[in-house]
Amino acid sequence: MTITISSSNRLKPAALTSVRRMLPELAMECPFQQCDWTSILQGASQRNATGVQTPRSCCSLRAFRHESCMFRMDKGDRPSIQARAMKMPQRKTRGFTLLEFIVALVILGLGSALLVSFLTPVGRSADPMIQAQARAIATAYMDEILLRSFVGDCSGGRGNWSGIQCYAGLSEPPHDQFGNAIGALDDYQVEVAIGGGTPATIQIQVRHDSGRGGFTLVSQRSDY
Repeated sequence: MTITISSSNRLKPAALTSVRRMLPELAMECPFQQCDWTSILQGASQRNATGVQTPRSCCSLRAFRHESCMFRMDKGDRPSIQARAMKMPQRKTRGFTLLEFIVALVILGLGSALLVSFLTPVGRSADPMIQAQARAIATAYMDEILLRSFVGDCSGGRGNWSGIQCYAGLSEPPHDQFGNAIGALDDYQVEVAIGGGTPATIQIQVRHDSGRGGFTLVSQRSDY
């Protein structure tokens, strides 16, 4: 216990009574044997009652420590902030254990793997706009070929072809029916395959350079 008794203190009667009960212990354990604890308490009591300051003693500004607790009497019998703080339970700071750290790493690894496996197919899936454009290109080529004769003249450029066999093996970026390139569709590639026999099987495959879309159209043309 720590008790600080000063002649300037105004001790409450209850506090003085508590301290007087400890006088034998104070007198026995006080390291300053020349101090008269009784006179100090009387002086503090007189200061409390009359307001007259008494002379300071050698122990008036000293502290007496007892191993059981800490208590200050310089403000009556109310414990100081330091005393109350020492009595409050202190929370122990606790970090992660090695096992908890390993478990957290495993969970994060599994979560990352699942996320990557989910995003990869989405990134490689077909783009709806690319699909729609590829279908439109294939349809335009198929309509052009079906308007040609079963057997015709393949001389000159594409604008002069008159037979469906002229388109066999064609591979190019999209062009119009007169053979003019369409710059806005340079990312696409058109391949035409025509099988022999009657009726002839016509297959048009349109691919996009990104690999995220394409379309294949198949039809037949009889000899008429």
